Amino acid sequence: RTAIYAGTEAARGLPVMGYPRPRIVTGSVDKFQSVCDGSFFADSRDAKTMYVHTKYVSALWMRSASRQYPHHRMIAVSP
Repeated sequence: RTAIYAGTEAARGLPVMGYPRPRIVTGSVDKFQSVCDGSFFADSRDAKTMYVHTKYVSALWMRSASRQYPHHRMIAVSP
C-alpha cells in the first residue's frame, strides 16, 4: 500500500539549472486542469516550463491522494 513518486527540486524552480519557478497564480481547478491537458502551455512550448509545472502538479496530487487515502503511504521523493 505504498506509492512512490519520483519528484524533483525543479518542481519548486531551480534557476541555476534553467528551471523556472511554477506560476499558477489563481490556484483554481481550471488552472490545474489546463496544466494537465496542456492548454496552459499554449503560448510557450518551453520544455523546462512544462516539466516544472507537471512535476509540481503531480506532487500536489500525491499530497491530495495521501489525505484521501490515509491508510496508504504516498511518498514524493527526489532521487
